[in-house]
Amino acid sequence: MIRSAVLAAAAVGALVAPGLPAELRALLAMAVAGAAAAWLASDGRSRLDPVESRFQPPDPVALLRPAAAPARPSAGAEAAPPAAAAPAPAAMPTSYAPTPATPTAGPAAWQGQPTATAVVAGHGPGEPVYLGPSADPAFPSWQLHWQLPDGRTGVVPLPLGDHITLGRQPDCHVVVAMDEVSRVHLLLQVAAGGVSAAETGSSNGTWLRKGEGIWARLTPQQPVSLGAWDQLRIAEPWAIVLTLEPAGRG
Repeated sequence: MIRSAVLAAAAVGALVAPGLPAELRALLAMAVAGAAAAWLASDGRSRLDPVESRFQPPDPVALLRPAAAPARPSAGAEAAPPAAAAPAPAAMPTSYAPTPATPTAGPAAWQGQPTATAVVAGHGPGEPVYLGPSADPAFPSWQLHWQLPDGRTGVVPLPLGDHITLGRQPDCHVVVAMDEVSRVHLLLQVAAGGVSAAETGSSNGTWLRKGEGIWARLTPQQPVSLGAWDQLRIAEPWAIVLTLEPAGRG
């Protein structure tokens, strides 16, 4: 501060010095002011250098370096058991070979318990697929053979009629009690000569098998004609496969 005051006084003295032209007094004052600015800058730099010398910025390479691996157990230590491998998902049927089958009579017709994600609790008589209360199974021409990823299969007859519904809703003609199936998933026209199926625009969709491993998704509200051994699957990944069969075979 004392140095700054001395230089400021010298600049003022140069401006008021008697006997000097005004231009020379202005030049002297500017020179003294420039020297004062340079002096102050060098003095500030000398005061800042010790502070910077004490500051150690973090090493960015050290921050990006991965954490050290945990120490390996000694030879005498008991090794932790390996983690159990996740079970492989069930393979989706790629083809269907007709074999004799009969409709299942209830839960006693298959072994094991339904999985929590496959069957909705409290729906129907215990089967994942069953006829609703308004269905008339008398003299059916067609039946649906159903298959689940957990290996369970069964057969349900298709009632004849132009407005047969298939879905999760309990009052459908064919009830599929699964979360992946919409309340009314398919609209069917069932006649002696064949079956027509139309997707209602469900959330999980319906696919028609076109060939070995080839499935085409149905367009909502666009009926497709089905014949014997044609297959439909619901959801991706698949939740159920339905195969159309002539009724009374075996």
